[in-house]
Amino acid sequence: MPLSPVARSARRGASILTLLTAALASVAACGGSDGEVTSPGGSNPGGGGKAGTGTGGGSNTGGKAAAGGGTGASAGGCAFANCGGSGGSTGGGTSGGNGGKAGSSASGGASGKGGANTGGTSTGGAGGACVKTPGTPGPIQGKPRPAVDNECDATKLPPGWTGIPEGTSGNGFDDDGDGLVDEGCDCPGAGATKDCYSVPSTRVDPQTKLPVGICKQPGKVACTAGEFGKAWSGYCIGTVKPDAEVCTPGDRDCDGLEKNPAEGCECIPQDPLLCPTGPIYTTPFPDPKNVGQFSAQPNDPKSIDGIDGATWFDPKILDPKVAGNVTNWRWTVVGGPCDDILPHPTFALFPTKDTTGDFATTHLGTETNLLPQIPDKGQPDPTKPAGTRQGYVAQGGTTPAKLYPAFSLSGDYYVTGKFTYKDPLTKQDKEGQCTQLVKVRAPGLRVELCWPEVGWSGNAGSPQTDNDVDLHVARLQGNPSGNGKHGWFDAAGVAPNSDDCYYSPNSACGNRTKSGVNATPGWYSNEITNEPGNTGVCHGWGSRRFSTRPCASPRLDRDNLDCDPAIADPNAPEQDPGQVGENYHNFCGPENINLDGQVLKSGDRFAIGVQCYNCVQGSNGAANAKPARPRVNVYCDGELKYYFGYDPAALMSKPDQYPQLWTEGQRDYGSMWQVGVVNWKGDPKDPCAIEPSEAASKWNKDSWHQKSNGSQFICVNNGPRDNGGASFNPGTAPTNWLFKADGSYPTAASDMCAN
Repeated sequence: MPLSPVARSARRGASILTLLTAALASVAACGGSDGEVTSPGGSNPGGGGKAGTGTGGGSNTGGKAAAGGGTGASAGGCAFANCGGSGGSTGGGTSGGNGGKAGSSASGGASGKGGANTGGTSTGGAGGACVKTPGTPGPIQGKPRPAVDNECDATKLPPGWTGIPEGTSGNGFDDDGDGLVDEGCDCPGAGATKDCYSVPSTRVDPQTKLPVGICKQPGKVACTAGEFGKAWSGYCIGTVKPDAEVCTPGDRDCDGLEKNPAEGCECIPQDPLLCPTGPIYTTPFPDPKNVGQFSAQPNDPKSIDGIDGATWFDPKILDPKVAGNVTNWRWTVVGGPCDDILPHPTFALFPTKDTTGDFATTHLGTETNLLPQIPDKGQPDPTKPAGTRQGYVAQGGTTPAKLYPAFSLSGDYYVTGKFTYKDPLTKQDKEGQCTQLVKVRAPGLRVELCWPEVGWSGNAGSPQTDNDVDLHVARLQGNPSGNGKHGWFDAAGVAPNSDDCYYSPNSACGNRTKSGVNATPGWYSNEITNEPGNTGVCHGWGSRRFSTRPCASPRLDRDNLDCDPAIADPNAPEQDPGQVGENYHNFCGPENINLDGQVLKSGDRFAIGVQCYNCVQGSNGAANAKPARPRVNVYCDGELKYYFGYDPAALMSKPDQYPQLWTEGQRDYGSMWQVGVVNWKGDPKDPCAIEPSEAASKWNKDSWHQKSNGSQFICVNNGPRDNGGASFNPGTAPTNWLFKADGSYPTAASDMCAN
């Protein structure tokens, strides 16, 4: 019997009330909303509610009922992939609505219950609840061994240990899980470095024998040498440690499987973060109008414009371009070893790729020397303050989500972005952080020198001219000699006979005049490196080399004579136009000598030396005298392979582990640190090896050597052939700077260190 208008009105009001009630219940249970009654009468049930419109909604779209039935119309808000839909409201017939379908995932929620069979006024039941599925453990589950003081002590290996053998020099892994790598194991010499990882060697891919996931990014551990011998420091700087697994791409717990936390990901809204999992690459000395250009692989075209934090989010889950979704950007960037020693960083951050404006107003951030090791959360030395690295921090309301870094030195740089973003489910603010590793690479051999006393005098902040330390790189084969002998300075004669590349225009790198022609011939006929656009090899942002001077090998790009520590701009103009060198009254950068890739051949050998020209603060021998504390970094094809000397951020900063230059001498005498010998191998995977020059005598031979050498593993000669600093006739003094007493090339690095 047809209903009267009054009855129909009452029925409609009851249906609306029950629809609203069921809709609220369905959202709470993550189901689709109930079907809405669209026509009275009929005996067929209404269809199930539509799927939730949130990310991964259930698949319970209601079909249109037969004549007289209801149609599932409303949308639910379920954010999971496996929630059951709610049942449909009834039509005007005698049966309740069917239950909503189960969620679409393999472990989806149960179907919603149908409406009670009480006639046309009943509503469908609520959708099924989310069903959790525990995460599946990854295939790589190796555990550390018990902690030991010496990881190379084979007597302390636990039974059944399956890790990579340590031998006597370690394996580069934290096998005992104490945060240190190869502690107690022997190493080749002070300053040697090797790749290291923060996981035990049982937690590696069985094929590659390397970690997986975010842990595959290696750090570097250094060899330290002191009174009690040589051993790896244990501090793996730059490695990435395992983290808690989350439901985002990337294997964060390094077990060989991503998105597998113990609680599973079925009932967890997917996080929008997509942090970088690999490095990007660039070259030093970029075009000042086009900095911040990167590639995904070392030699690919630079197709990545800037470092854009917006690309760290999945726009299907959270669109970072929508106002308010991602805010409060804070950037931190730390660089290489010399950046921690020099007065100011050698890199900078900009909001645009064009850096030609005023540095003070265009660059981003403020300097600080209290930054932690990035991306490590810990410190390299627990006794150090909260931070020991120098770099830039950019933060504040106008800090952009995208920035353009400019780099002037090879090495590895860590760019960390912190931000606030909206949780897609709760709409509450969350804190996030990602780190992008930037590898700055240039082919060939680069040796750089820096020391903390550069540009300073006894009066803090006053630039002066009496702190000059000089870098030397000498070729140990193929050089003619006017007198049949080989050594530092002009021991073999002036160019083209000179073995040594140093500050003199008569040396092997005699290319320090303003004209484009070398003052003297060098070592190689193919010495000039092609440089398209006059940037990227020896000219560009951060370079001090005159634009008219070609990129020759070898070349001394910077000679720190009288730099000003008050200048923070790496591109500051020369403050004394009358000078003709590259580094007088301007930015204090590292002194460096370079040989580009095309001139190097397998088997080439080069000696490295550091000499105190005029570097002691105060008078020689006076109680208030302060020596120079040099640091030398050796880069092969852009990768830091060895670093020697003073290090403010690690154990090598102890006085018995770095050289001290106490005697000034110009060319005739003075402290000469015989650093070591580079052997060029030419292997793209391992291009060079470095042999430190160790002292032949005990480190406490006498008081001068005790404080100058640091240890028997460091060699500082007091004048030519360690003559005690006695003055020589200038006409004969250069012949005393021989590598060996008989004037021959050294066969081992220790040959250069006199007894």
